[in-house]
Amino acid sequence: MRRILFLGGLVLIAIGVWLSVPLAQSVLAGPEADADAGKTFYAAASCKSCHGTNAEGRFGVPLAGTTLSASDVISEVRNNAAKHPIYRTEQISDTALTNMTDYFKTLTKPVTFTAVVYQPKPGDEPGKVLFNQKMCGTCHGENGERILAQSVRSTGRTTVTQEDIEKQLRNPRRNMPAQSEQLVSKADVAAMAPFIKAAVDNAPLTPQPAGTPGAQSTVVPTSAPTSAPTAVPTVAPPAATATSAPVAAVVPTTAPVPANPPTQTAADSSSNLPLIIIAAIIVLALIGGYYYLRRNPR
Repeated sequence: MRRILFLGGLVLIAIGVWLSVPLAQSVLAGPEADADAGKTFYAAASCKSCHGTNAEGRFGVPLAGTTLSASDVISEVRNNAAKHPIYRTEQISDTALTNMTDYFKTLTKPVTFTAVVYQPKPGDEPGKVLFNQKMCGTCHGENGERILAQSVRSTGRTTVTQEDIEKQLRNPRRNMPAQSEQLVSKADVAAMAPFIKAAVDNAPLTPQPAGTPGAQSTVVPTSAPTSAPTAVPTVAPPAATATSAPVAAVVPTTAPVPANPPTQTAADSSSNLPLIIIAAIIVLALIGGYYYLRRNPR
């Protein structure tokens, strides 16, 4: 009788743990996802400048078909300063990131992916090459013709210094994400500063009208907008959001090299951690019950 009761208890424990899995997953998932809202948001946001119009990957890794959870993506965008620009919640809300993650899951993951890398042209100065290798050109244009001058002049200034550039990178105003020294070092800023200063100094005094190539740039809204808003990052571009791989590879300053394709193993494992723990509990309970019954047969 004792054996029957003991085995019955183990079975009930196992069933209880099994039934708790959906609840645990819903808690970890955070806000309820809306793939349609995520699609609308992504179409209006600047994420596509790096990750491609259909999240197929461009300068940054593909997001289409990701197996990352929303919490993985949120953590990547908020905390992984060594590999990804950091967005504040007022720039991209957790709800928007959750919705976009759900949207990415509806897309087909590319079979292969090769990152787009800026190839220096004859006559390119070192600052311009680095500016584009660091993917600043994805938002600001290959020659720094977008947003830079307009943003500087909106503060009442007519030029920009190296110190101004570094301040904007580390503690950006408006819609630009923060760039850590791991992404853009002090030496990188010093190398790019003459090129950026020239782009600002030589820009037309009158802003380019809407519709002129390079005149506008979409920003990252905090909720799904009905149409893409205009301009604002200032010195460096927003790069990759998280994704099948958390980061878009940063190209070294010496010569362009292909970005690494996305890696999902570690992040995917972390999203399955609750299931692994629950399975381990069940296994340990069954093993314990087995040895208990062997020592106490009656």
